[in-house]
Amino acid sequence: MFPLIYWLVSWVALVAADTEQALKLTELSLSLPDGVIPISNGELSAISEAHREHYTLIALTSTDPKHDCESCRDLEAMLSTVAKAWFADHTFSNYLFFAKIDIADRSNKPVFDYLQLKSVPQVWLVPPSAVVEIHSKKKRPVDEDGQPIFGKYDMLLEPHAEFEIPNADLNTQTFQLADWLAHAIQKRIYLRQENPHLKFIVAFASTFASILYLKKRGPSFLTNTVSKTLIYKIITLTVLLVILGGYSFTTIEGIAFLARDSKGKIMYVSGSLNWQFGDEIVLVGGHYFMLGATLALMVYLGQYKVGSEKVIANEQARFVLTFAAAGMLYLLYSSLTSMFLRKDPDYPYHLLKLF
Repeated sequence: MFPLIYWLVSWVALVAADTEQALKLTELSLSLPDGVIPISNGELSAISEAHREHYTLIALTSTDPKHDCESCRDLEAMLSTVAKAWFADHTFSNYLFFAKIDIADRSNKPVFDYLQLKSVPQVWLVPPSAVVEIHSKKKRPVDEDGQPIFGKYDMLLEPHAEFEIPNADLNTQTFQLADWLAHAIQKRIYLRQENPHLKFIVAFASTFASILYLKKRGPSFLTNTVSKTLIYKIITLTVLLVILGGYSFTTIEGIAFLARDSKGKIMYVSGSLNWQFGDEIVLVGGHYFMLGATLALMVYLGQYKVGSEKVIANEQARFVLTFAAAGMLYLLYSSLTSMFLRKDPDYPYHLLKLF
């Protein structure tokens, strides 16, 4: 009975210690402008504990101008953006923390000497200690009281995931980091646009001014044969397709039109349900337009009266055109759902998987 009580008391004390450490890290992170904990004097005690129930993203970098590390400067902005986004939605989750070890602070040199790093920047994701134990090949030594012996830099030697910074623009790099991190910790990271209200006002004013201009001078400016009604229909349809394609989300998030993966290949469709690239506005909007046009064509063909003096002279020709339109509708729907399958492989309402 006594061993059981001893085990329970020890477990409660351990959980309380873990919770206290996480609360201190949350308080420290929220007191910083960007939520990234700067390491100084090579002292990792703020983030390093043998027992952890949280993830820690560690950036090993150099902002020293003498090193002229452009990717390090980019990482500074990436890390700040992602950390702010995380704490905006998961303020008191105690689940993920960000830390930065910068060799520009020469007091951190012992860390880099200890790790014998040959290049920077490096981004490591150190998991909770329970996950580390699963992937560790050897058990951590314990002292005479049975407590694990945890050295000053042992946390940096634990199994961890490493993020490879892609060779791309800053927006794409930031998205890749947020996407990689979100998949690794299985939590959503929602990147927000800076100054969204100002950008909304500018976009609204520009759109309103364009509509007023077209209303007064549009027809004569474009052509004397096009009516205002037709122009308004085209504008309305275009705006509707752009909105359906996800224009608002893409502009609010400030997402690049195209992005590249870690191997430098262009990605046309994002692999996440919570994200999309700018080109997907065109792809989705174009698919909806073609689907609508094809469906309208099938309805038109169904009501068409054939005749010797008409474009479609007989029923056989009408049947062939209707069959071709149905085939086009099938392929377009398959293409649209194939895009969705890239985001959700378990999506059930698809036909052919074209890519």
